[in-house]
Amino acid sequence: MKCGVGSGGGGGEVNKWQRAEVVSNDGEEEVWWWVVVVVVVVVVVVEVEVVVVVVVVVVVVVEVVVRLISGRELRLAYDQTKKEVV
Repeated sequence: MKCGVGSGGGGGEVNKWQRAEVVSNDGEEEVWWWVVVVVVVVVVVVEVEVVVVVVVVVVVVVEVVVRLISGRELRLAYDQTKKEVV
C-alpha cells in the first residue's frame, strides 16, 4: 500500500511538473509575442515620430524662409519709401 501511494504521489508530482512546464512554455510563447508586438509598436512609433519631426522641421524652415523673404520685402519697401521721401 505504501508503494502504491508513493508511486501514485510520484506520478502526481511528475504530472504537476509537466503541467508547470507546459504553462511556462505557454508563458514564454506569450512573452515572445509581447516582445514582437512591443518591437513592432516601437518601430512604428519611431517612424511616425521621425515623420513628425521631419514635418515640424520643414514647417519651421518654411516659416523662417517666409519671414526672411517678407522681412527683405519690408526692408526693400522701407528703403523705397525712404528714397521717395528724400
